[in-house]
Amino acid sequence: IPHPASRIPHPASRIPHPVSRIPHPAHCFVTPAHNDVLRTDGRKIAGAAMKRSRAGLLIQGSIDRAALPDTFPYGQFASSLYAMLATALALPAGALEDIRPLFNSQQIEDSTQRFRSQAWNERR
Repeated sequence: IPHPASRIPHPASRIPHPVSRIPHPAHCFVTPAHNDVLRTDGRKIAGAAMKRSRAGLLIQGSIDRAALPDTFPYGQFASSLYAMLATALALPAGALEDIRPLFNSQQIEDSTQRFRSQAWNERR
């Protein structure tokens, strides 16, 4: 997917390789990581994480809107990103009032119980 911000003229860059490991996931905006988007002064604007397993793929991304310039057209960027993702994933663009029917509820319940278990949490 082409980077949606590439169509918007604001200076930013991506880190080409890992700088360091993030000690705690809650601190993701403190230390830049591979392919994070940075301002020219080095402040992190956006980053993402991916978890892949046999069961599927989870992609999570965050944007620190406070790090964006006041002139950045965030609405235009968000609309472009949304449309590009829908196209790339061959999904209809739109909104659902309730997304729960899209997911296997038994699998979600099984995963919830596994991640709540003492055995799982002590393993980490």
